[in-house]
Amino acid sequence: MSKLLELVLICLVLVIILSILKQPGLEDFVQLHDWGLVYTVEKGDTLWNIAADIESEFDIRLVVAAIKEVNKIESLIYEDQRIILPKN
Repeated sequence: MSKLLELVLICLVLVIILSILKQPGLEDFVQLHDWGLVYTVEKGDTLWNIAADIESEFDIRLVVAAIKEVNKIESLIYEDQRIILPKN
């Protein structure tokens, strides 16, 4: 039984490692997309929600970081701010 458990845990660790390695880095993500969609931030918008709405294939933290990088955002966004997003 313990050998089976060890095998299952090893497989689980390998799956996790492969899924992490599959994700592109920030620079790769930025270069993979066409950043031509201009979006005006609305009241109540957050970078997290915007990122979740435009991209579901990648880790949302990566999408948020890419939006911040492309738009030179240091921390917060504000209502009526125009930001550039990747086209879908």
